[in-house]
Amino acid sequence: MKSLNAETIFTVGPFADASARLLDFGPNMYFSYLVEENIKQQQELKKEYEEALLNNDEALAETKRSALDVCEGVYRLSLAVLEIYDALPS
Repeated sequence: MKSLNAETIFTVGPFADASARLLDFGPNMYFSYLVEENIKQQQELKKEYEEALLNNDEALAETKRSALDVCEGVYRLSLAVLEIYDALPS
């Protein structure tokens, strides 16, 4: 029987798939965290935007609308990154 080689133990054999999934786990968790934070920020901005509209503060409403547009852009960018990542060969 061959001895285990530290360089190949996680790239071939039964541990290869687990190793690849482990490498994806960290970035996926961080990506999920960033999306969750963006959702929280968007909800807060939406509240502030609606308050500015109720108070007839056009300057503040415009600032909040711009910030909401940035949040929506983050979603579009996130989807584009995911599509590119999913298209990469495994």
